[in-house]
Amino acid sequence: PLIQAQAGRVDADAVWAAMLAEYAQGLPSPGSGGLDDDASWGRTYYGGALFCLLADVRIRERTQNRRSLQDVLRAVHAAGGDITQRRSIDDVLALGDAATGTTVLRELHAAMAKAEFPRELDSLWRDLGVRLDGERAVFDDQAPLAAIRRALVPAPSGTSRPGVKTDESPTSPSGNR
Repeated sequence: PLIQAQAGRVDADAVWAAMLAEYAQGLPSPGSGGLDDDASWGRTYYGGALFCLLADVRIRERTQNRRSLQDVLRAVHAAGGDITQRRSIDDVLALGDAATGTTVLRELHAAMAKAEFPRELDSLWRDLGVRLDGERAVFDDQAPLAAIRRALVPAPSGTSRPGVKTDESPTSPSGNR
């Protein structure tokens, strides 16, 4: 959804509302282990999405928004990584970390592969400055990671976001998103 929003195919508000409503399906259940140990649909699909989101946020945090998960994907592709080749996870993580000048991918993989992590998402959403109000995303631009949230899913340049509720501005009278 992030890439689709960045391409302008999906509105940023819908992306955040969906992530807030759905990403908890990727959280581990007690006793389920890490991503490598839990082959359930929700943990595989949404757990992988959580890995990517957390990696992107942490890379952006450590590089002051100068690098992102897209840099990782470009580096892997430039090194010949595509569907026709098999690479070890260690190789992919090393390529990605080198591309971003961080150790985010190795650290996050170590945290999520065998352990029940993350256990909750509320602190991530709070730090990014996004929450649900009914079915709508509400944004807090004073949140510690609000600049990262905006970089992840920017609003189209030169446009306002009618109908978007923020803590500072009400929803438009039409209620359109």
